[in-house]
Amino acid sequence: MSILVNENTRILVQGITGHQGSFNAIQMQKFGSKVVAGTSPGKGGTEVSGIPVYNTVRDALVEKPNATFISVAAPYVLDAAKEAMYSGIDLIYILTEKVPYQDTMKIVSLANKLGKKVLGPNGPGATSPVLLQAWDNA
Repeated sequence: MSILVNENTRILVQGITGHQGSFNAIQMQKFGSKVVAGTSPGKGGTEVSGIPVYNTVRDALVEKPNATFISVAAPYVLDAAKEAMYSGIDLIYILTEKVPYQDTMKIVSLANKLGKKVLGPNGPGATSPVLLQAWDNA
């Protein structure tokens, strides 16, 4: 099994201004993960624990993320994942639970087509022992 997260992983948190998104972004920072940006439509220009918030993934690309942590409501996960993949993000981690099965299949199909990696939905997180801990630290 390959290592998916390491010291070069630059994380974008989609849904960073929500309860779970902000909590996990702060926890990832505490464990040494490089959380470089967050997104929340209409809240661009703000910050969460020193992390810049952008309106869209495209806007957040200025921070050069190479992985995303999706923490949005289940009906919006498909759109969030597509936005990340079409923006060039290679590693997609989906925290959200209760994502519709058809949406999950669409996400996996698109990821396979575009050569992206997906963890989740409703995943427990990802760690690279000794290197760093990323994703869900709850």
